[in-house]
Amino acid sequence: METKLKEINEAIAEIKGQFTKSIDEAASKTALAEIKSQLDKIEMPDVDSVKTEITASIDALKVEFQKQIDEVGNAITKISSVPKNLDSYDTFKEALKGALVSKEFKEFVEKGGSTRAIELKTPGDMGTGNNTSSDGVAPVILPDRRRDPVAPVDRIRNLREVMNIGTTTSDSIDYVKEANYEDGVAMTAELAAKGQSDFDLVEDSVKVETLATYFTVSNRMLADISYLTSYITARATKKLYNKEDQQILFGTGATPELKGVTVGATAFAAGNFLNTITEANEYDVLRIAISNLTVGYYSATAIIMNPEDTAKMDLTKASDGQYIKPRFSQGQGGLITATRAYNGQMFIMGLPVIETTAMTAGKYLVGDFANGIELVYREGISVRFSDSHSDNFTKNKTTIRIEERLALPIYRNEAFIYGTFATDIAAILASS
Repeated sequence: METKLKEINEAIAEIKGQFTKSIDEAASKTALAEIKSQLDKIEMPDVDSVKTEITASIDALKVEFQKQIDEVGNAITKISSVPKNLDSYDTFKEALKGALVSKEFKEFVEKGGSTRAIELKTPGDMGTGNNTSSDGVAPVILPDRRRDPVAPVDRIRNLREVMNIGTTTSDSIDYVKEANYEDGVAMTAELAAKGQSDFDLVEDSVKVETLATYFTVSNRMLADISYLTSYITARATKKLYNKEDQQILFGTGATPELKGVTVGATAFAAGNFLNTITEANEYDVLRIAISNLTVGYYSATAIIMNPEDTAKMDLTKASDGQYIKPRFSQGQGGLITATRAYNGQMFIMGLPVIETTAMTAGKYLVGDFANGIELVYREGISVRFSDSHSDNFTKNKTTIRIEERLALPIYRNEAFIYGTFATDIAAILASS
């Protein structure tokens, strides 16, 4: 207030100065007398009276503030004196809700009060379980949400990994195979008849077949769950590859199935090893099968087995309890002392062993996958969306179709040997 009065006095002094200057410049004595009369009427404010009024207002505010502090103290005292039996009291959340809809709080809001002590009749602790967010439903502390769903584990490897992959622009593949070769090549004396050679050319054909599946999903799910489309695509693609494995091995060849390699594969033949192997086991069978392919001028590239059989081979022990590890087990870097290379891949005679549940337990397939077979695609895996399937349009649904078109020409059946361990072990086992 003193500052304000000082400003007023300075303003008055400035006005007086202006008027005084005007008086000095005025020629009319009558005007000079009138101006002086008006200046004499201006009264200076009383600084003391202004100070007194301000002091009184501050004292009144102090009294009101102390009264509010006393009310808060009384509320705290009441809360601290609540009996220890808490069963009859509301939770903090319930008490707060009740206080905010009470008559007293309503009156407080309507009167525009600045502060108000609200008594919450609850001794409950303010734990996270009793508190909610602003909507009264969701927890204040939100859970740590992982973005993608935890998908079930699936087959680790697929047979396409060891096969030649080709493409076609037709719906069928025709090819010619040599069969029934008669070798008449021989050293011949002068004037003697030469040996005759002969073979047949046999035409064969395979059709391009379709492997497919679909999902029907609500449009709301597709819009609200960002990862749903990619998740479905990845899961379905893996399932298509698994079905490929089954068809590559055991397809019947009757449309719409592929013709699997085991259908025409060569059966295991003991040959010169018939009843000659002491303590014969699965390793012996596989080694002889590899030898048979080599004798037929093929070079085996992979062995297909069920995981139960590879485990059985790993667990094979001698009579003294020591594990038996074949000397011919090799890794990519050369001879190793175990049946598995350091990257976990199992090898026999340098050949990778593909452990897959697609192969029936107790059976095996050894083959030259580089020269004997090809996986040919007319269309690779494609993903299409449509709202025209069934009642999709009227019910806001989308169908996701995933499919591929492929063929499986087997150029040389004799490049594969398919057998049963128990039967073939019995064939080579030495007679007692």
